[in-house]
Amino acid sequence: MGDGDGSAVAVLGRASFELAGLLEDAEPWRLSSRQVTAGVDAAYRLVAQAHAVALSLLGELDARGLAVDTGAPSTLAWLAAKRRMRQQEAKRDVTLAQLLHAADTAKSAIDGERTAATVEGAAVHAALAKGDVNVDQAGVIATALLELPADATTSTRVLAEELLVGEAAMHGPVALTRLGHRIVERVDPDAADRKIAEQLVREEREARRLRSGSRFSDGHGSVFYKFRVPVGDDAFIWPILDTLAAPEPPGDADTDTRSPQQRFADGFVEAMRRVGLDGGLPSKGGDRPRVLVTLDFDKLKTGVGAATMVDTGDLLDPGTVRHLACDALVIPQVLGGDSQILDQGRACRTAQGPLRVAVMARDGGCVHPGCTRPPRWCDVHHVVPWWNGGETNLSNCVVLCGFHHRLYDAGTWGIRFAGDGIPESIPPVWIDRDQRPRRHERFHERRAP
Repeated sequence: MGDGDGSAVAVLGRASFELAGLLEDAEPWRLSSRQVTAGVDAAYRLVAQAHAVALSLLGELDARGLAVDTGAPSTLAWLAAKRRMRQQEAKRDVTLAQLLHAADTAKSAIDGERTAATVEGAAVHAALAKGDVNVDQAGVIATALLELPADATTSTRVLAEELLVGEAAMHGPVALTRLGHRIVERVDPDAADRKIAEQLVREEREARRLRSGSRFSDGHGSVFYKFRVPVGDDAFIWPILDTLAAPEPPGDADTDTRSPQQRFADGFVEAMRRVGLDGGLPSKGGDRPRVLVTLDFDKLKTGVGAATMVDTGDLLDPGTVRHLACDALVIPQVLGGDSQILDQGRACRTAQGPLRVAVMARDGGCVHPGCTRPPRWCDVHHVVPWWNGGETNLSNCVVLCGFHHRLYDAGTWGIRFAGDGIPESIPPVWIDRDQRPRRHERFHERRAP
């Protein structure tokens, strides 16, 4: 740019004048396709070169504190206001200008035994001056250099810069940013391992501090849970939910009509249900946690009306109560016409102890044809509902997984016991007009008389 400020300003003035004239006389429609293509490339290369000049001058302005002399709080604030730039763009330019100014200062001080290639910032400076990289790419490279470990040697920093300048020939700012985040792994693997370890420790500590959970009922039948947990805790949460949210039958996402989000919600509910059944929860008031609901006897029988969850006040339909109470720690208080308690919902309505073991052993898992859910993932279902006088015994109980349990409770499928005591499923009419009973394939060697 010459030896003095006046020379640089004069060159820039002439260039601005020439460009203005070019725009006035431009007739791009007269150009050939090859000329248009070459012109676009040349113009953007010129933009990068002009930006390199601006950054060199901005670096000098910052070093002299000229922005602050005008009353601006910083060079960044001055540039953003003066050129009406976005804050992030002004920050990018100031960061680049400081890097290039440091490179210029270092190059002017080197002796004959050193070359400009050993100065941090020299490679990106040269690439910008030639128009080989644009200012966005240069900004990414400057940011990547700032992210290198503080104890990285000059040779390491220069190598990282040269590698990223080389990558800029093939990658735009987004891809170059990803490469910049991991450049330390290429130039200093030991430092990369240390940096990653320190970063993970910081992230885990922050995630632990920010952990949270909340529950919200919308009053219209839905409850919202929101959790934020450290990734370390998710290491054992996700495998459980991922398994329980798998399509049914396993591996057949086309047959399972539930959306992935619905399967995930079902998996969460199933995980909580199993925790309750396994008895691993702490006692509360000397007893395991239970759900207490109240409903009228007529509503229980007819399925019309609503039950009330005592703890939260939320309403449930009687059909849902029937399903939950079949094999879970849900205690229904059945009320008569005068709201007097008729049945405290004795726990003996659920299959426990030797009976539960016997049902699980007989059925070997969910009895719905084709289902592979093992016994430990299943409920015990009453063929004749407990609320309709069904007894809790071996001849009235079968094993169903949570997904199929809902189908049978809704009446979509039916179930019966054959003459040999083996449960058989009765499909809906839309599957089999004759509704012929079906056995699970694990019973294929057993034949009904």
